[in-house]
Amino acid sequence: FGEQGEYQSVLKEVDVPMLGQRDCEHRLKQTRLGRSYQLHPGFLCAGGEPGKDACTGDGGSPLVCEHGGTWKVAGLVSWGIGCGQPGVPGIYVNMAKYRSWIETVIYNYG
Repeated sequence: FGEQGEYQSVLKEVDVPMLGQRDCEHRLKQTRLGRSYQLHPGFLCAGGEPGKDACTGDGGSPLVCEHGGTWKVAGLVSWGIGCGQPGVPGIYVNMAKYRSWIETVIYNYG
């Protein structure tokens, strides 16, 4: 489990805080991505706490949030800089940005 670990057959979960776009982009600019990095609006960020992050093999896993008593998929694990690095959030596909496209594909091909 983790950056150097083996793939797991048992699903794991961790609570991670959501970050705003500006805060996330600022944190990412402090990494090897550099000062000119701009986060695409199709992504959102969560995490940044030591040891709490998605890691190798987690791509596509859901980031879920409770809203009005219902759990909703807010994002899907996309990429990150290392795993669980302090102050460095994980990057997720922002599902809200792609909802209409997903619904169109399901309607047309589902």
